[in-house]
Amino acid sequence: MKKIALHSVLLMIICLSALGLTSISSCKDGNSFLVNKQNTDSLFLGLKFGMSSDDFFSASWDLNKRGVITNGSSNLSIMYKLNEFDHPAKLNYYPDFEEDQLNFLPARVAYNNWSPWNKEFWSDKLIIEVKDLMEEWMGGKFKVEKDDKGKSYFLRKQGEVETTIKRVDDQYVKIELRHYGYPKK
Repeated sequence: MKKIALHSVLLMIICLSALGLTSISSCKDGNSFLVNKQNTDSLFLGLKFGMSSDDFFSASWDLNKRGVITNGSSNLSIMYKLNEFDHPAKLNYYPDFEEDQLNFLPARVAYNNWSPWNKEFWSDKLIIEVKDLMEEWMGGKFKVEKDDKGKSYFLRKQGEVETTIKRVDDQYVKIELRHYGYPKK
């Protein structure tokens, strides 16, 4: 039943976007994407770790109706326009739920004007802007770590929340937000 609801909501978002019934714009006040620095359950856009899938779909539907988000690049993700960078970018995300509690949120970010021949828009520059923005939104600083292949990435731990930021390839930066306290029994 939950998978049917998920697919129904995503299909409605995709259809409305395709019909031009939704507008795609970023948050007007520039602050509604901010994370509550005092509460590690808060994510962005009113989303929270631990929220049920029904609450997530309801919040997402409301955000879509207001033109804050739209369907993402993979049609199984949600897209939020980032205008906070030197160049416009898109953040595509979709959370994981365990025991109907949001506990993991992976996201991918890319500049809108990325192309293989335009190195100004490659992910080696984007990852720095993503890290700086995440520090602004979440507070605290990220540390540089190395993975098992020796590639550098950014890591931030606050309580039970771990955030990583990594280059995927020349185009994409991956953000992973995980709360180890969910699911709560």
